Amino acid sequence: MTFIFWQNIISLHQAAFLKALAKRHEVILVAEQPLTRERAEEGWDLPDMGAVRTVTEPGTAQINRLLEKYRDSLHCFSGIDAFPMVYRAFRLACTQGIRPLLYLEPYEWRGWKGFLRRVKYTVHRLRYGKSIRAILTTGSRGKICYERAFFSPGIIFDWGYFTDVPPDDASSGEKRNDEEDGSGLPRLLFVGRLDGNKRILPLLEELMPLRDGFSRLDIIGRGPLETEVKRRASACAQFHFLGVKTNREVQERMRTGDLLVLPSLYDGWGTVVNEALQNGMRVLCSDACGASVLLDGCVRGASFPAASRENMREALRHWIAVGKISPETRRSISEWSMDHISGEAASRYFEQICGFLRGEREKRPEAPWMEKAEN
Repeated sequence: MTFIFWQNIISLHQAAFLKALAKRHEVILVAEQPLTRERAEEGWDLPDMGAVRTVTEPGTAQINRLLEKYRDSLHCFSGIDAFPMVYRAFRLACTQGIRPLLYLEPYEWRGWKGFLRRVKYTVHRLRYGKSIRAILTTGSRGKICYERAFFSPGIIFDWGYFTDVPPDDASSGEKRNDEEDGSGLPRLLFVGRLDGNKRILPLLEELMPLRDGFSRLDIIGRGPLETEVKRRASACAQFHFLGVKTNREVQERMRTGDLLVLPSLYDGWGTVVNEALQNGMRVLCSDACGASVLLDGCVRGASFPAASRENMREALRHWIAVGKISPETRRSISEWSMDHISGEAASRYFEQICGFLRGEREKRPEAPWMEKAEN
């Protein structure tokens, strides 16, 4: 079967899934541009796409040719109107009788702006609903969002983002030994944009009275609060500001870390959660992160209510007290990740969704990371 994916960029967050799918199917990725400047500044490189055929910066004529040539294939669009080229291709597909799948992150529904977003998606449902074959949406709030916009629950499926983990090279064990400080205390990690949404400053404030319970917090990222973050890091021996790092460097830090903390007010997913779990770290994040659904409250970590500083404080205190990760636990977390959130696991789940939509499968598929039997 042939799958056509329409996205804004050649995304590191989609590469693992598309590469795995391309081992068994023809996969074409059509991107508005190879990479945005913002992503490049965050340390992104163009990912290895394996057997995926990529088309970048297509004009209207090329979009029409792709839709005409592959009209009987399955087309998947990232968002509806979020990206100009993707929206143009989506509208053309609908007018030509193609019934696409959509990747949609949950929209923020609180307040009057949230009400307007709900109205916008309700209008999209009225305009395009008969053409949309299915919605793949991220996190625990995704289904609720689009059901509130009156999309049928029957076409909404759990989805996520998926990442590759570079192989653990032969020197990694030496790195772990070299970086051990002998304290026996856990190492914390923050990776993300240094802004109000990621709540880096509240995180530092809550960690200050707990600083004797962890050996260090590595802060990776850049953003408008960078100057203030540097100032606060210089005032605490446990805080280490590292700036921007490549994806490989980030994951090397994850291999020596114990707890990733992501206290965002909103994250459609939060792919650093995937990467941390794949490298055997525990994760503590807010329930406003879509990837919080990957956490079991026990072995892999937990979430706390995004709106509550008190809950953040108590969660930090608890998970810091849990301490360092044993080699057995790290291996268990990594193995769970391989089985449930790898590109291969995602591609198999995607095939099950497609089979269900074509009527080839009676039972509605369940996302592997949502299986309740796994703890």
